[in-house]
Parts: sequence; structure tokens; C-alpha cells
Amino acid sequence: MHMRTQIETGADAAEAVAHLDPPGSLTTWCGLQVLIADDSAFQRKLVTAALERTGRFDLVVGACDGNEAIGLAELLQPDVVLLDLAMPGLGGLEALPLLLAVAPRTRVIVMSGSAVAELGADALAAGARGYVEKGAETELPAVIDAVLSAA
Repeated sequence: MHMRTQIETGADAAEAVAHLDPPGSLTTWCGLQVLIADDSAFQRKLVTAALERTGRFDLVVGACDGNEAIGLAELLQPDVVLLDLAMPGLGGLEALPLLLAVAPRTRVIVMSGSAVAELGADALAAGARGYVEKGAETELPAVIDAVLSAA
């Protein structure tokens, strides 16, 4: 089982991340690094718990809006970003191209509480690699595996 670090949102997250070893360091990061961008702390905890059960994730960081997600993605260059589409301020759909510009190797999977098919299609057209409806947190490890294996 890999070591896992969890960092919650806000200025403390940015400060804590700044003191970690560089993400490219193989001695520090052996598993997958995941950034969860969702304005709901409860949703971030659900997703973190689903990922934690696998024991395959070294770093799980939470961001509460699109701007914070972009900043942390640029700093960490995570393997995967789980990006909520509906966040206050800069939403996921608006943040997606900016996030991919600063972290081009990162695979983005969008999450939405809305079952509107157009949202998922818009996100995929904007560069997301997958779409998951909220409530399917237990399926996220399999979705992440599928997205990474398709790369």
C-alpha cells in the first residue's frame, strides 16, 4: 500500500503543497496524484474516501473553486483532476481549458450533480477525458484507471 497525503483546500493547502518534494520525484511519489476540485467539502470527503480505500493514491488534494484548482494543478502537475462543473466563481467548464494549459499532461474527469448529457459532451469537447455523475464515487477508481489506460 502506498503512503497517502491528504491536503484540504485554501491557503493552508497551497502552503503545505509548496513544502512538499517536487511531484516528479520518484522517491516521493509512487502512486497516483489526484486533485479534487469541488465546492462541497462533503463531496470532496466522499471522493477522497472512495480513492483512499484503494491504497493507490499518494496525494489527494482538495480545491474549492476553479481558480484554486488551476493554481494547484500548475504547482503539482497531478495525474488526474476530478473537476466539478458547477462551482461558484470560476466553474469547472470555464476552468477546464485554463487547467489543461498549465498542466497539459493531467487527465481531467469532470463530475456533475446534473444528469444533463450536454454538460458532459461540452466538457469532453473542451478536453476532459471522462464524465462522472455525482453519486457514483465508488466507480471513480475504475473510471480513473480507464482514463489513464486510454492515454
